[in-house]
Amino acid sequence: MHRTTIIGIFFLPVVIGALALILKKLADDGWEIMRRRGLPTWRLTISLLFVLFLIGVYIAWLVADKTSPAVEAQGYRGGCPAQMIDASKGLTSVVLSQQAACVGDSIGIWAHQSFTDEDLKNFVADKKPEEIASALKTNASFLKIIEVLRTVDPVTRAKSLDEAASAYREPWAKLRIDPKTASIEELKMGQTEAGSMAERMVARSVADLARSLLQTESP
Repeated sequence: MHRTTIIGIFFLPVVIGALALILKKLADDGWEIMRRRGLPTWRLTISLLFVLFLIGVYIAWLVADKTSPAVEAQGYRGGCPAQMIDASKGLTSVVLSQQAACVGDSIGIWAHQSFTDEDLKNFVADKKPEEIASALKTNASFLKIIEVLRTVDPVTRAKSLDEAASAYREPWAKLRIDPKTASIEELKMGQTEAGSMAERMVARSVADLARSLLQTESP
């Protein structure tokens, strides 16, 4: 469960109770003053109800935004580089698995829902593309893919390398996807600007490593 949700469960009733007491005190004082002056009290009642309504709407939005399981992105949070690789699915699948582990989907406009500029800054500072390449050099499944590529004709090999290098999602803006109105499935078709750049870096890191290994003789 999200830490904010746990805090909300324990403290939200306390906050609501405190607000209710404060509003009751203000209402009692206000009604007494208005009675003394002979003014109608219905305006004060409506005003207090409107304030309570606004507070309720804000609390509902805050809780929904923090607790909905559909809005948590699996972004740059660790588990990178991916260690499990299916050699039977080819080079592009390696790119996709590394992108899933190191970048993740962007499914909203908030920082906890997407790969942000700050994530990209950390991604580059941590030298994740280089780390991915380093890990793959000793990954048995990846090396098996390289050996398979050695056996195919040059055209097929070049096509596989090109597909791997271009296996990244374009930014939402280029795809004309509005992140404020699009569904989660639509958002998954693209990326943030930062997320697209990170995915492109991963794709090129994997493809460049494969090219380099293919240029050396098989052990």
